[in-house]
Amino acid sequence: MLRTIITCPVCMLAVLCILAAVAPADAQASAAEAYQRSYALETNGKYRQAIAALKGVSAQQRKTYFYQLRVGWLSYKAGRNDQAIAAYRRAAKTSPRAVEPLLGLMLPQMSLRRWQDAAIVARKVLRLAPSDFTANSRYAWCLYNLGRYAEAELVYRRVLEHYPSNIEMQAGLGWSLLKQGHKDEAKKIFAMVLALAPKLGSAQKGLALAGR
Repeated sequence: MLRTIITCPVCMLAVLCILAAVAPADAQASAAEAYQRSYALETNGKYRQAIAALKGVSAQQRKTYFYQLRVGWLSYKAGRNDQAIAAYRRAAKTSPRAVEPLLGLMLPQMSLRRWQDAAIVARKVLRLAPSDFTANSRYAWCLYNLGRYAEAELVYRRVLEHYPSNIEMQAGLGWSLLKQGHKDEAKKIFAMVLALAPKLGSAQKGLALAGR
């Protein structure tokens, strides 16, 4: 999702229009070229080079929400999780009501297995957008990894009320139940998941454990 937000042509145009409103003509051209090079490099999987390409953006423009959001995304894709966290935090500070930098922030946190930090951020998102699928699903996963299985179960159930066909969420619910010792209920859920997605490894493993 984040990639779409920052790389789609419409959003790119929006970025350039904002740059045009606040920067002289030479700076506009330089920024436009820098962003275009960055997008092209990202398309080829060259994330570090895509970050380097943004050096053509002025110091003033580097303080903007769009710049920091993009640096956060590219840093995450490049495996620079600490830098990604810092950039996403700067973006969130620039636009306190925005959900996307918080969702972005969760990615490097989860990559680093900082489950508690990611759970805190998820709750911030849910205060802004209570029904957000991404925040809820990631929150459930964080709770599960923190060993808070009953809480994870509740969040998975909440997600599934709106997205009952989501196989990954169903499997997550199954595992949350299994970890609480509710083997019979977990077994039914895993069996249902495998009837729809026979090769889903997490459900296969869960059913095997639930059947013991």
